[in-house]
Amino acid sequence: MPGMKNVGLMQMLLFLVLFSACTPPRPDLPHPVLPSPTVPPSVSSSPQLTRFPPPTWQKITPENAAEIMELARPNLGEASHSFWTSDGSLLLVIGEAGVSVYDGITYTLINFLDASNEVTGSALSPDGNLLVLATSRDNLEFWDLETLERTDLLPIDPLHWCSGSQGRVSFNSSGKLLAIEMLYGREYCTLVWDSELRGVLHAIPGHIRPLFSPTEPNLLATYFDNNIYMRGAYDGEVLYYLPGSIDYQFSPDGDLFVTRETSEEQRDRFALWEVEGGVLRHTFPDRNEYFPSVYFVDWQGRTALAGFDTDGVLILWDLNTGTLQKIPEQDISGENNFTLHTHQNTFTSQAPAALHLWLTGMRSSGNEVVLSDHGGWVTTFAFHPDQSKLFIAYDNQPAEIYNLISGMLEAQIEKHIKLTSSFAFSPDGGVLLTEHDDFVLLRDPFSGTTLQRFNSGFLFDPRVSYLDATNQVLIFGEEKNENLWEARLTFWDPGSGEMQDTRVLEGKPDLHGRRNFWISPDERFLVSSQTGGVWIWEISSGQRVALLQHMYGKFLTFAPNGEHLLGLLGDGTLAIWDTGNWQQISQLNVPEDAFLITMNPEGNLLAVATSLADNVVVRDMENSEWIGTCQPEVHNIIREIAFDPDGRLLAIAHDNHIALCDLATQEIIYETPGQADWIPQVAFHPTGRFFLSISWGGTTSYWGVP
Repeated sequence: MPGMKNVGLMQMLLFLVLFSACTPPRPDLPHPVLPSPTVPPSVSSSPQLTRFPPPTWQKITPENAAEIMELARPNLGEASHSFWTSDGSLLLVIGEAGVSVYDGITYTLINFLDASNEVTGSALSPDGNLLVLATSRDNLEFWDLETLERTDLLPIDPLHWCSGSQGRVSFNSSGKLLAIEMLYGREYCTLVWDSELRGVLHAIPGHIRPLFSPTEPNLLATYFDNNIYMRGAYDGEVLYYLPGSIDYQFSPDGDLFVTRETSEEQRDRFALWEVEGGVLRHTFPDRNEYFPSVYFVDWQGRTALAGFDTDGVLILWDLNTGTLQKIPEQDISGENNFTLHTHQNTFTSQAPAALHLWLTGMRSSGNEVVLSDHGGWVTTFAFHPDQSKLFIAYDNQPAEIYNLISGMLEAQIEKHIKLTSSFAFSPDGGVLLTEHDDFVLLRDPFSGTTLQRFNSGFLFDPRVSYLDATNQVLIFGEEKNENLWEARLTFWDPGSGEMQDTRVLEGKPDLHGRRNFWISPDERFLVSSQTGGVWIWEISSGQRVALLQHMYGKFLTFAPNGEHLLGLLGDGTLAIWDTGNWQQISQLNVPEDAFLITMNPEGNLLAVATSLADNVVVRDMENSEWIGTCQPEVHNIIREIAFDPDGRLLAIAHDNHIALCDLATQEIIYETPGQADWIPQVAFHPTGRFFLSISWGGTTSYWGVP
């Protein structure tokens, strides 16, 4: 069937391009500009494998804060590239936050190379001994893969020849040169580095997409204004130029070069050139055919160019004659050894172990870093009431359940289920509720298995909570009734999945797109910021019982015992309301730039974060006095604050760091290394044995004292 053929072939192409193995370096050809000394090749040896036992976590205290380390990282952020070392001993997976190093035979995690900032480019030297990372702070990191240590951290452009942030990074075939693409708005530039002297040789303003010849170390191709320039790599001197777009590549032997030519009058065409002299050999395909891309391939002992047409059929072109050949689907499986070449990497269908590894992921216990390539945003997370599990939901893949004792992934919620936007539990932890776009599911919290479905599709953007007092599931949202939207509470039986009762919220509040709702600890009241102030409803009746006017309702918190509601008024004051009669009982002066508040579990300490001073002031609520200020060493935007269970420590998530403040001395006693992305969420585990950070790039990290 044509459709099945198309799907099968496209799947195979996807499989082919996911897994890479570095090709052994070819002998260097002499170059006339700057001869380099011959260096005996060194053998890359695999470091001693280390199996980490599940850690026995200590409670984090001011006394042991210096021993805090990252215990596990369930998500590296988006995985951008992978390399095999030349001898196959190591597999390197490059993520936004750093590099996971795996044994190339057993796939056992050996180490995690923590980058100083977000990784934007990477390159592996041909001998497999040196890894270079470009980071978002315009630095180059050099990593020795024999010792797995960072040997240099240098500015990419110390003389400011280029303005911008870096893109692609690549080695030439000898490993002695590095090309770094610099991008910024409309200003482009390529830098060529000496990788041994660790310095810039020259800059090529306006040019991007640097590509070294796979065999000739002194040949570099760059792109500028619909032309590809062949130049000497060591001095940048232009040899000749070819018409074409940024889509180009060398053949594996370096003798041929293929470019894509763009034209407004016809579909894109590809041109095959001889590198020696820039002689045109063939152009293809015909005008009535379209190919999104072509690749050099080894096909039954000969090199050819290949591409998939719009029907998913594999097309081959003979490099000598330019003749076209269509290949039946059955011929690209089995023993045909179909190998796809791109610059300095080979992708082959004969790697089922690597294919399985990438598609299923690798997850292990202890403080071993976990390989994961989803890299999406974390939408929500929650600890299980018995403190043994962590639930994480992403925007682009199934939610996950992690065992906090072993550090292992225990279950993934069904892949076909829509985005999980929140978790809710019964107080005893026996019921897990997951909120989705137009329904709510009741699940087994240990396996993620669906036990009951609540068809709340008539409610737009539903919110869910478990009411322990009445043993009911509360789902509330907006329902359209005769072209008018009304806010509605619905009450469901967790056993049968049937709706038992419903209430319309008085006052016609606007619930569309709002996530700033709070349910009081005693489950009696629903609180939301609305026009004119904060509205309070009685959950059992849906009646509005109070309107707290002029309250800056985005920043609210209930006292842990539920007797008081605290909120910023937006004018340098903080109001405290009695939830028994909703009367204001107190008002505190706070910094005018206060924007975030939280209380410790005992309810006797209040933390207020500021937006201009980038610090947190702490108040003793029992003695009615401010006791100190926690000031992170690096002044960055504060995004979240959290007390530890004992009220001795305060975690401050600011920019891409987390600072721990000792509340007894107001000193910063620990600061995490910078992560790849901003950290908007931080939380202590209920035992206080570790804290958890979640970044916008999807990286979740556990920090503790093993």
